[in-house]
Amino acid sequence: MLNGKEDGNVKQDAPSPPKGKEPDIIQKSIGVLGKWHIWVCLIIFLVKFPVAWHQLSIVFIAPPIDYQCVNNVTEKCTPQCTHYVFDRSIFSSTITTEWNLICEKQYLANLAQTVTMLGILFGNMLFGYLSDRFGRRNPLVLAVVLQAGSGMAAAFSPWFFGFLVMRFLSALATGGTMITSFVLVMEIVGTEWRTVLGILYQIPFNLGHLLLPVIGYYLRDWRHFQIAISAPSIFLVVYYWILPESPRWQLAVGQKENAINTLRKAAKCNKLPTDKIATDVDLYLQTKDLNKVCNKELYRLYEPCVKLLHIDSPKKMFL
Repeated sequence: MLNGKEDGNVKQDAPSPPKGKEPDIIQKSIGVLGKWHIWVCLIIFLVKFPVAWHQLSIVFIAPPIDYQCVNNVTEKCTPQCTHYVFDRSIFSSTITTEWNLICEKQYLANLAQTVTMLGILFGNMLFGYLSDRFGRRNPLVLAVVLQAGSGMAAAFSPWFFGFLVMRFLSALATGGTMITSFVLVMEIVGTEWRTVLGILYQIPFNLGHLLLPVIGYYLRDWRHFQIAISAPSIFLVVYYWILPESPRWQLAVGQKENAINTLRKAAKCNKLPTDKIATDVDLYLQTKDLNKVCNKELYRLYEPCVKLLHIDSPKKMFL
C-alpha cells in the first residue's frame, strides 16, 4: 500500500485518535462514527417510543374524572351511595370507571403509577445483570417481547389486581429496554461521540411524549389505548435478526471469533480495511491477559505488607 492506494483503489483508514491517546480495539477497527454506527443507533432509538408511552400512559388511562352518586344524596363518598355515574364526555372508559377507583379506593389509581416506576427500577437492575451474562441484544429482544405481551395482557385483564401485575411486568420490560439499548449505543461509538449520542438517544423519548396525546385523542377507551401503546413493540422483535451484538461485550466474555466477525461487518459497512482486524484483536487479547498477570503479580508483591497492616492496625487502637 502506498499513500493509501492499493491496486488503484483508495482505502480509507480509521480516523486517528487525538495525540497522546491510543485508540481501543473497537475504535481502531471500525472508527468512531460511520454508516454502521448511525444505522445501529437509529434502529435502537425506536425502542424509546414505547418507553415514553408506557411511562406516562397513566395520564390517559386514569385521568381525573367527574362522577355523581346515583342515589339521591349530597355527599359522593358516603356508605349510603352504592352506585355512581361517571362523566364520559371526554373518556369513554378508564380504569377509574372500570373498577370504581374513587373515594376510599382512589389511592389504587395512584398505585398503578407507583407500580410502574418500581417496575422500571427493578427492570434496570434485572436486565443490567442479564445483559452482562447473555449479551446486549438478547436481553433487549426479551424485553420488547415482554413489553408487548404484558402490555396487551393488561388491556384484557378483568381484575384490577391482574392489571397491576401485567403493568409491573411491562414496566419491568420498559426498564430493561432502557438500560440495554443505552449500553449498546455507548459501547459501539467512539468516546468523543458518546455525549452527543447520549443526548440524541433521548430525542425519540421526547417525541414519544409528544405523540402520546395524539393516541389518547383518537382512542378514548383505556383498553384500546393500552393495546395501541403495547402492540408496536412486537415489530421490534426483528432486533434479533438485524441488530448486531456488542463487539465490546463479545471480547469481554471471550467470544473472539464472533467479535471479529462483528467488527469486520461493521468495518466493511464503514468502508474501512478489514485485513488487520483479526491480528489487532489477538494482540489486544494478549495485552489484556498480560495486564491481568502483571496486576496479579503486583498484588502478590505487596500482599505481605497488606496482611501486616491489617494485623498491626488493631494493635495501634490500644496503644
